[in-house]
Amino acid sequence: MKTEKCYNCNEELVGEYQVMIYEPNLEFVKCCCMDCAEELKKRNEEILYDRAETVRRQSIQILKKELLTPREIIERFIKKNRYTYKVEDILNSYQDKFLKGYYVSFTMEICIENLENEIRELLKLT
Repeated sequence: MKTEKCYNCNEELVGEYQVMIYEPNLEFVKCCCMDCAEELKKRNEEILYDRAETVRRQSIQILKKELLTPREIIERFIKKNRYTYKVEDILNSYQDKFLKGYYVSFTMEICIENLENEIRELLKLT
């Protein structure tokens, strides 16, 4: 009889925890303990975050290729990501907080990282 092995650590399955993984394919795998399941869960979160960042960056590139004004690019980014910001909110946060090294929220930081060229252009900082 073939004994099943843990997907994560390759130890023999004593208990059984099922975890969905995203790499290399989307599938359910079996783990031997909660620690292995948590480790796979953490890897999944990293993979999904990386994929989301890639999609976000590709979206910016597509918007830029459509020959939109910087303001229009920012507005589309806000709408696409379902943020509640106005363009002026992003411009003000960039100029009054980000450039001075003050705290900006995680979502504002995402906006600034992805739209810095457009922000600088609107603020005439280029």
